[in-house]
Amino acid sequence: SNTVSTDPRFTNAPTNLKASPYSGNKIRIEWTDNTIGESGFELWRKAANQNWQFIAVVSTNKWIYYDTNISTDVNYSYQIRAIMSDGSYTLYSNEVTTILSSAKQVQNLQVYVTKTGVLLTWNKLDSYDGYYSVERKMNTDETWVAVENVKDSQFTIERSQFLAGQRYSFRIRSYGKTEGSSTVSEEKNFDMDLNSPSFVTAKYVGQGKVQINWQDNSTNEDGFRLYRNVDGGSYSVILTISPNVGSTYDLNAVEGYIYGYYVEAYTNNGYRSPSAAVTLAKSSVNPLKDVVEGSYAEKAINFCAAAGYIKPATSSSFGVGKTITRGEFIAAVIKALNLYKIPVGKITDVSQKNPYYKEVMSALRIGLIVKDKSGKIYPDNAVTREEMSIIIVKAFQAAGKPLKIEDTKTISTYGDYGKINSQNRDKVATAMAQKLLKLRKVNMINPKDKALREEAAYMIYMAIGINP
Repeated sequence: SNTVSTDPRFTNAPTNLKASPYSGNKIRIEWTDNTIGESGFELWRKAANQNWQFIAVVSTNKWIYYDTNISTDVNYSYQIRAIMSDGSYTLYSNEVTTILSSAKQVQNLQVYVTKTGVLLTWNKLDSYDGYYSVERKMNTDETWVAVENVKDSQFTIERSQFLAGQRYSFRIRSYGKTEGSSTVSEEKNFDMDLNSPSFVTAKYVGQGKVQINWQDNSTNEDGFRLYRNVDGGSYSVILTISPNVGSTYDLNAVEGYIYGYYVEAYTNNGYRSPSAAVTLAKSSVNPLKDVVEGSYAEKAINFCAAAGYIKPATSSSFGVGKTITRGEFIAAVIKALNLYKIPVGKITDVSQKNPYYKEVMSALRIGLIVKDKSGKIYPDNAVTREEMSIIIVKAFQAAGKPLKIEDTKTISTYGDYGKINSQNRDKVATAMAQKLLKLRKVNMINPKDKALREEAAYMIYMAIGINP
């Protein structure tokens, strides 16, 4: 048969040449050795817009080389060929280009869910004059997409940019001084779940009105739907509610029927997440005999009592003229604004048997109250008018419905202004400006006085009216 010979210079050339930045100021070059009996390899390099230069001879049967004579933020191209034993050369390998970036890798990338979207934070690089690119990809797509270039070490992506039920990956690319010079951080995955509403409650508040409260546990809903059944019948939607809301009213309830309710979070792409159902058997509210008709707090007392925010002192008496404890007022605020949180930690003087345990622990978590050095919050002590102002203002802030903070100058002319702790004066000024704190005497705030039960009801009622 005929014999065909092949020039080894063509068949034995190195292949699969790769180059990439390596630990320290190095570029790692590697290749596949296809040559038998070579005497070595000849490595060539060129910087951007320059000519090829021979840089090294690599020993036989080697396939890795580290280039250390380089500068950062410069594009380097490489090619390699084998030196045959007879002194000839193979063809060059494929050509590869890489860059050793001056950009440092971002560390400690964290992803958080907020009311407005998804917050990304990372450690800011020291003495860094480049910029960061926030990159994202969805589990259904392998392509990384640059979301935004930023100088700061945090960025919020709006809630509307996410679809419920999807997994997203994030990374931060830090750029050096030269175009294409960059380094990426580790990836962080994030599941955009649509969490179900919880702590659903229903209270009959009179005149055919039922108040439904729930805790909004999601940040990516497009809204809520309120479902209702009557006397155990089928559930149907009776209201569609805006996102980031935790309370609504059924205005068409009829005395004597048994109603069931549940709240469903939903997104416009069809994702749904319902709460557990709650059943309400309505009954008439007993008249409170100590509430004076036409008094400033009449409506507030009846509302807070019927809604279950403040429990009447007896079956027929609200307790007008009596003081209200810190525990009672804290519980009323948490209930009214549906600010429940899962209890974490402990309070020395509030056991799990305390009737206000869940509410007080929630208040502690969101910063409405603080423990003293002994770990106590004194729930059985009477709350003062100053303390009520602090708690109500902080509560609306925590609920995402902040009251307009007033300048302390607006109350500086009151006779007992100096009795208010300096760090609390803006809260008291806010309560006064919003007419949440009823004056007892002309030109006197009485901040250190013990608050009365009707004053507490009035403050909650008025605050909800201002910022429902």
